[in-house]
Amino acid sequence: MLRYEVSADSVIPLLYERPCYRVRTNTILASDRRAVIIVDIIMIAMSILNFIGFAFAFQTIQDADIDDAVKEDLTPLSLGWMVVWQTGLVICLGFGIMGALRYNKTFVIIALIAYISTLVLDFLTSSRFDMLVDGLFLYPHVMLWQELKNGIMTPHNYEYEKQWMDCSCIICY
Repeated sequence: MLRYEVSADSVIPLLYERPCYRVRTNTILASDRRAVIIVDIIMIAMSILNFIGFAFAFQTIQDADIDDAVKEDLTPLSLGWMVVWQTGLVICLGFGIMGALRYNKTFVIIALIAYISTLVLDFLTSSRFDMLVDGLFLYPHVMLWQELKNGIMTPHNYEYEKQWMDCSCIICY
């Protein structure tokens, strides 16, 4: 049973019998804010591993016994564009982390656009596994953006969201 405390600003629910106070529309992930931070950190780590892979690939191409014209075709353009792409991705994902930490819709949208562009690149290269991973990583960004846009996730009510995540009941009233 919920009892309410009436103050000058609002009605605040006091929780007595049930640990949950409302039903969330997003039941797949407990906290989109935490999920955005986690998936962005994972993608940044993967991008750093890609940088290391690019360095080894560049060295392997330089050491290979192939024609110099082929080396010139392989290294500068493809390696340069991939380094620029990965650097831009890391910067956008850093904005995504800051957006989740500071409840900033614009920063979350920057990371959202980075994931959409990565999905487009994966589609163009026919990389189905990468499309699946990027799609799954895109989901928390979309949900967090919707929660920020609708005023559900704010610094003021994040404690209520955190309390909901710790809820052990299946159906919250």
